[in-house]
Amino acid sequence: MAHQTAVKRPESPGKRIARLLVITIIGVGLIGIAAYYQEDIHRYIRLRAWDKDAPGRVVVAFLNAAKQGNAEEADRYIGSPDYHPLRERDKVVGYFVTSPAGTMDFRFDDLVPEEIRVLTTRFVLVAEGAAEVEVPAKGGGVARYRLKMFNGQWKITDILDGGKRRDGQSQPSGGTPPG
Repeated sequence: MAHQTAVKRPESPGKRIARLLVITIIGVGLIGIAAYYQEDIHRYIRLRAWDKDAPGRVVVAFLNAAKQGNAEEADRYIGSPDYHPLRERDKVVGYFVTSPAGTMDFRFDDLVPEEIRVLTTRFVLVAEGAAEVEVPAKGGGVARYRLKMFNGQWKITDILDGGKRRDGQSQPSGGTPPG
């Protein structure tokens, strides 16, 4: 029995040109897509959006520190100069924010739910980018936190629920003033 070796015919110039043309078109298409979405891709990478749990871990750590009354630890997770320590009898019991709408108090007792866990995390890929984390609210419902990336670390920039006006009126969900 004779063993026959298959003879490969050389690729025709037309097939070679067609293959190179297809590869070139795919390459140019990928470059075009990357150029069109470059800002979104840049934000995705800068925010490390593949680690969807990272912003939630910050909120959980903040709430655990608040639950323990450890203001120094809780303060490490705040990334806005608008949040100032709220003191009672020389002890930090939360934060306050002053705005044109009035002064809002965010007391640790009002912020910490019975069960500290993340419900949802959503990345915002517009402007400089952010993340919004939802956790259970004390007494039911949902409390929202907005976080931004500073020097590679997530920091809380807005506590969107759980604050109370200094005049005693509760702030409605979403931060909208009453009236």
